[in-house]
Amino acid sequence: MHLAIERAISGIVSAVPFKPAWCPVVRALRPPRQIWGRLPYQGDFSLRVDTRTLLRLHSPGIPTLNTLFWRGLDSYEPETTRLWLYLSRGATSILDVGAQYGLFALLAAAVNRRATVTGFEPLRPMFDLFERNIALNGFSQARAVYAAVSDRAGEVDLHVNGEDHATASLNPVGRPSRHKVTCVTLEGFLRDSAHPLPDLLKIDVEGYEAEVLTGMVKLLPEVRPSLIVEILNDDVGARVQALLPRGYAIYQIDEKQGLVPRREIRRVDRRSRNYFLAPEERL
Repeated sequence: MHLAIERAISGIVSAVPFKPAWCPVVRALRPPRQIWGRLPYQGDFSLRVDTRTLLRLHSPGIPTLNTLFWRGLDSYEPETTRLWLYLSRGATSILDVGAQYGLFALLAAAVNRRATVTGFEPLRPMFDLFERNIALNGFSQARAVYAAVSDRAGEVDLHVNGEDHATASLNPVGRPSRHKVTCVTLEGFLRDSAHPLPDLLKIDVEGYEAEVLTGMVKLLPEVRPSLIVEILNDDVGARVQALLPRGYAIYQIDEKQGLVPRREIRRVDRRSRNYFLAPEERL
C-alpha cells in the first residue's frame, strides 16, 4: 500500500510541469520526501541557523543542498551541526578540511564574525561553489583554499566517482576518475600563511583523516584544537587515536542521541560517523 502511494505521488510529480520558482511556495507546504526528493532546487536560498542568523546558499541541485533547502539545517547531521555551532561561537581560528561547498565553514563564519575561518576543497566545482557562497554572504573573515590536505605537500591525484563530488578523495578505491590537484599540509599552510593557529578543526576527507592530522602532528601538543573527525572504518579510527596528544576525551557524535563517551575511536554505525575529540581542559 505504502509503495503504491509513493508510486502514485511520483507519477504526479513527474507528469506536472514544474518550475524552480515554485519551490519556495511548495516548501512552505512541507511536502513529503516522495515529492521534494524529485524536485532538485536550483538557485539561492536562505537557511535558518538560529533565531538571529540566516545563511545564504546557492544550490545547483546537488542532493545535500536540496535536502537543506526542503528540510532545513536539522536534516543534515543534526547533532554534529549543533555541536559545531556551539564550538564555533567560542573559537577564534577555525579550519574545515574537506569543506566541499563550504557548509560548516560558512556556518562558523555566520555565528562568529570575529573568528578567522578557512576551508580547504580540492575539487574545482565544489571550490567554485564554496567561493560563491562566501561572496553571497559577504563574509570577509572566511576564505576558501583550492587544495587537498594530507601528510605531504605537492601535486597529488584526487579520485572521483563520476558525478559524485561528495566522496572525492585521495583514496582511489571505487573512484575511477582522477584529477591532478595541489596538496598542502596543515603545518606548512599555517607556517606560510597569516592564519592564526586553530582552536577548532573539522576533518572529513573520506578515509584520509589520519594523514591530515599527521601533517600537523608536531603542532598538536601545542595547539590542542577541538576536533570533529569523520571515521569511516576502524583502521582510520585507530590511526587517528594514535596521533592524539595526552589529555583528549573521545566522544562519538550519535546523530540521534548526542555525545556518547568512548574509550576507542571506532566505526559504530552508518548514520553516525563523526567523533568529537576534545582537550580535557576545555570541557
